[in-house]
Amino acid sequence: MAYGLIATASGGQFQIDSSLSGTKHLAVHTKGSAAVNGTATMDSDDFILVRSSATSGTGNKVEVKFSVSGAVATVTFRYATDYIICKPADSSSFTTALASTDYGLQVTNGSGDIRFDSRALSKGLKIISILGKNTLYGGDPLISGYNATNNTVFSGAPLSNLYVSCFGAEYSGSVISGITTSGYTFNFTTPTILHRGFVSWSSGGGFYNGQVPVSNRSEILLGELIE
Repeated sequence: MAYGLIATASGGQFQIDSSLSGTKHLAVHTKGSAAVNGTATMDSDDFILVRSSATSGTGNKVEVKFSVSGAVATVTFRYATDYIICKPADSSSFTTALASTDYGLQVTNGSGDIRFDSRALSKGLKIISILGKNTLYGGDPLISGYNATNNTVFSGAPLSNLYVSCFGAEYSGSVISGITTSGYTFNFTTPTILHRGFVSWSSGGGFYNGQVPVSNRSEILLGELIE
């Protein structure tokens, strides 16, 4: 493709390239909140980020798990959680927003497929950092040996508009006997966001109780919601 649009951020980060056939801009579609054991649904092409609904305190946990039926995933939140769901710019869910005005910027690829449409933008998401897979050690503050330094996703203020990805998130049981992956603690006093991941089991059947830290099994994206 000889003609088109390529956009990168100031640090060279990828934004848009109309010569690519497989990439789409993900626009913020839903900003929501869920109570304890609340749920949300998302499509297979969607992207979800989460944060604690709390605004103060030290032990505000976020744990998420997914159940999938066809192309739809149900997300369950163990604790009170705020979340944002991003959808591809050509998603039919943006129909109302796209029909509200004829003005804006639309980018298509060589096949005419929509890759970006500014009319879908009512909010923005700025990716602040990306932590590589297996770079955070895991564990839990209630498990001996937990090291906050080796599990810091973010340190600084404010935390109010920061969300984290939860790829491969799961939880069951408790710290005594259970599993948590891609879990987080939001500490508004420090302030910090800490990663949590572990497998633990109680004694029985000839086995003593134990806990094993689980590192982040996928990249962690830290994003700032712009409203």
